[in-house]
Amino acid sequence: AAVVLDVRIGDILVRHGKLTKDQLDQSLAEQKTSGKLLGELVVEKGLVRREDIDRFMRAKVEDDLCDLFTWEKATFEFVEGEPPADLREVSQHATNVTLDVNGLLLEALRRVDEWKAISQKIPSVDGIYAIDILDRAEHLRAAGDDRRKLVIAEIDGVSSIRDIAERLAISSFDVCVVMCDLADQKLIHRVTPTELSRRAKEIADKGNIDRALELAERALLLDHDNIDIILGCAELFDRAKKPEEAAKQYENAGGVYWQKGDDERAFECYRSAYERDRRSRNVALSLFNFLAAKGRRVQADECAR
Repeated sequence: AAVVLDVRIGDILVRHGKLTKDQLDQSLAEQKTSGKLLGELVVEKGLVRREDIDRFMRAKVEDDLCDLFTWEKATFEFVEGEPPADLREVSQHATNVTLDVNGLLLEALRRVDEWKAISQKIPSVDGIYAIDILDRAEHLRAAGDDRRKLVIAEIDGVSSIRDIAERLAISSFDVCVVMCDLADQKLIHRVTPTELSRRAKEIADKGNIDRALELAERALLLDHDNIDIILGCAELFDRAKKPEEAAKQYENAGGVYWQKGDDERAFECYRSAYERDRRSRNVALSLFNFLAAKGRRVQADECAR
C-alpha cells in the first residue's frame, strides 16, 4: 500500500545521508513528469537501495499502526482498493511499503502488553530525557546490546523519544524499552519544562534559533503558566524577529502577573505586547481591560483609539 506519514520519505533519506538535498529536489522535479512514487524513482536512479527505504519506512509504519492498538476509543474503517489519488502528489513523498500483516498484528499485541508496564516509567514518546551517566563512553564500551548503545548515544537532553527513534530509523517502542531499562537503573531523568526552557536559550546562543523556539514552545506546552518559561519564549521570538508571536507571549505573561496581583509587571508585559503588535485586537483589548480595571481611564481611552 502507498503510505503517507508525518515524516516524508525524502526527508528521512536526506536526514540519514542517503540523499543530498539537491538530489531530493531533482528527484521531486522528475517525479512531476514521470508520475512515479518518489521511493521507486530514487531506487531506479541508483541513488538509494530498496532495502534502505524499506527499513526506514517499515519502522515508522509499524510504529504508527501498532500505536492504534493502544487507543482506548476509536472507530476504524478499512477501504479496499487503490489508495486515493492525492496520496501520489509530489508534495507527499509517498512510497510503497511491504508489511507482514500477521507478524504486525502479533507485534502489536505484544507491545500492548509491554506498554502497560513501560508507560508507568516512560509515559510519552514526546518526553525528553537527559543522561545521568558520568562516563558515557565507558558505559557504551561495556554495553553489549548494539541498540542500547545507539539509543544512549542519542540522548542529549533536547531530543524526544520520537526524535531519537526517527534518527535511528527504529520504532519508538524499541527506544522506550531501552529508556525504561535506563530509568530503572537511574541512568536518565526526564527533562523538566524549566530545564528545557534553559536549554532552548543555550541553543539560541549557539545560533540555532529555530530549534531553540521549538524547544521553548514545547516547554510552554508542558507548563503554560510558568512566567519564566513564557518570558523566555517571548525573548526568543524577539531574537527571531517575530514580533507578533512575541506579543502573544508578553500578553500571556501580563495575564499571569495580573492573576498574581503584580500590577506593575502586568502592565509592563501588556505594554510590551502592544508595542510589538499594535494591529492585534486581542493584545489591544487585553491592555484596555487591564487599564480600565485599574482605573486608568485616560490610558485606556488612548489605547482604545
